[in-house]
Amino acid sequence: MKTLVSILGLAGTAALMAALYLNAPSAGPVEAREDAADGCRMMEVAVDEGYGVTLTTLRPVCAKH
Repeated sequence: MKTLVSILGLAGTAALMAALYLNAPSAGPVEAREDAADGCRMMEVAVDEGYGVTLTTLRPVCAKH
């Protein structure tokens, strides 16, 4: 009897997982968009950390008005 309940529980769990997997929304490709309306662009900027260590990071650089 225990074996039957265990097998039915396992089959039910597998069916539930399959149903959830098949009905899950797909994320699709992700795109980054820049809002050009405010005049700012993302640019690589050198950041000096001291001790001869220079890193680059992306920061918004806005046009002067």
